[in-house]
Amino acid sequence: MAQLRFIFLYVGQGDGTFIILPDNTTILVDLGSLKNSETAGKNAVKTIADELTALGKTSIDYLFITHSDRDHNNLLWELDLKITGTGLYSYPFTNVYIGGEKSNYHDFYVGLLLNNKETAGKLTLFGDSDHDTSTTPRWPAASMGGVDMYLLSANVPTRKNALPNPKSIVLMLSYQGWKVILSGDAEETAEDYMLHTAYATTLAFLKSFALKLGHHGAETATTDGWLQAVLPDCSVISSDQKWGHPYCTVLKRLEDQTTIWTNSNMKHGYVCGAFNRKRSRSGDDARYNWTNIDDTRLIFTTLVKADDAQLSSVGGHYELLIRDSDQKINFKMWTGLAGVAQESGWFNANGT
Repeated sequence: MAQLRFIFLYVGQGDGTFIILPDNTTILVDLGSLKNSETAGKNAVKTIADELTALGKTSIDYLFITHSDRDHNNLLWELDLKITGTGLYSYPFTNVYIGGEKSNYHDFYVGLLLNNKETAGKLTLFGDSDHDTSTTPRWPAASMGGVDMYLLSANVPTRKNALPNPKSIVLMLSYQGWKVILSGDAEETAEDYMLHTAYATTLAFLKSFALKLGHHGAETATTDGWLQAVLPDCSVISSDQKWGHPYCTVLKRLEDQTTIWTNSNMKHGYVCGAFNRKRSRSGDDARYNWTNIDDTRLIFTTLVKADDAQLSSVGGHYELLIRDSDQKINFKMWTGLAGVAQESGWFNANGT
């Protein structure tokens, strides 16, 4: 039975999504962390390597580095060594795509990787305010195991823009009528570009089942207008306790602008943060209040449980599977680094 798999990785404060297409083509969108990388990051690296081993593969077919922020790419060196197993870099990524300019990337390993792929003719940079039309995916289903993959946005307004987040790659994958959007660190500037320029006359195209929120659920992303267009039934947010991501105000926007599905088999924890100016402890990660929510709504934060002292916080991976036989979906989640799994069971397009 063919199926499309998304593994939304808990990396700590960072991002990473591993995708396996129905024909076993593999895609990695980002892999980096600025907090808890020594535990969560290593677990994410092992998860990817184990999946490749199960597939009988020693490389990843497509790597997308959405933009140059290190929390989206500074674990790639560790994944390289884990896959290779020799202590030497092998750059096991067949095709590499980046947001922004090559010169924007300052991580030592990423610099080596981009030079290697540029020499091999396997590095792709996107144009200014680049995007696909709603009818012409850059990576069509015929060459992607039945999955259409669209570039929704990159390099807004230009590749030479000094700010990294507007240059972030935004991808949409479409399979059997299900759409999933991966937003990287795209914020209001890129969202406005997609809404009012790129897809101004085809807004219905943006309606998607799942949305991975931009910039880890920061208040500068996931605007009301963007949510009204995408109308996600499910949301995923990658975050940890370095900042307040995802902000409770952003989750309130989700509640106000969308009808998030519920599933009684998937009761789980998710969190949100709020800035507290009165907190006395020093450091970025100490200045937030955290709210823990236990619910059946399909809102997933990779930080599953948070406490202000950060002594008992828990993270988890999430896996979304979309199968082709009857167009149903299934969620799995693993909480904690021990990887205890909970499954939602297969359910239909109406959430039942």
